[in-house]
Amino acid sequence: MSSELSFTADEAVRVQKALREALGDGPELFPVRDFVAMVSDEIERLRANGYGDEAISAVIRQETGKTVEPVAIREYYVSAERRRPPG
Repeated sequence: MSSELSFTADEAVRVQKALREALGDGPELFPVRDFVAMVSDEIERLRANGYGDEAISAVIRQETGKTVEPVAIREYYVSAERRRPPG
């Protein structure tokens, strides 16, 4: 009986960090545009649960200490249609 091995996002990030450190590389940095695109699934779900972009910005600031302005969330958010290939 075979089961498919899976990893959490936290595990993937920890392994990526360890591999980059083994290579002597520093942390991978993402501009705001790419960062917002990466978390667009979660933004969509939070919006569906009544969160506004201001509240989402506050969560980002709380977790990172960095401010992503609500206008940047609106501008760089990637819609579900653009995140998922048709079919």
